[in-house]
Amino acid sequence: MPWSVTSSPEGKIIDVGFSGVVGIADFAQAYDQVTLLANSTGFTRVVMDLSAVQENQASVAEIFFEVARRRTDTGSHVALRRAVILPQSPELAEKAHFFATASINSAFQLKEFRDRQSALAWLTES
Repeated sequence: MPWSVTSSPEGKIIDVGFSGVVGIADFAQAYDQVTLLANSTGFTRVVMDLSAVQENQASVAEIFFEVARRRTDTGSHVALRRAVILPQSPELAEKAHFFATASINSAFQLKEFRDRQSALAWLTES
């Protein structure tokens, strides 16, 4: 499985990591896990680490469609503050940047980072 979702009780942060080759099913399953964890813990801050992604087989449109479909199917939406750590590859980072920009334009609270330390610092600000 090219993704993992864990939580840190002391920081009240949900940690999502992706690596290797990822596709729409991976993003969808991770989204479901984040939603379940956020609902069960009350945590509202997420760090999404894409730095180890080598290939993203999902388009930005597919990701947005799948998130919208899952929100509609479950009838739930959790307002989350998301820090996205960009992939190392310039091509993949550009795709992630486009997703981040579209997310912000859709009223998501999201910011992109090049490193984990800066992402976590932003998430723990008040």
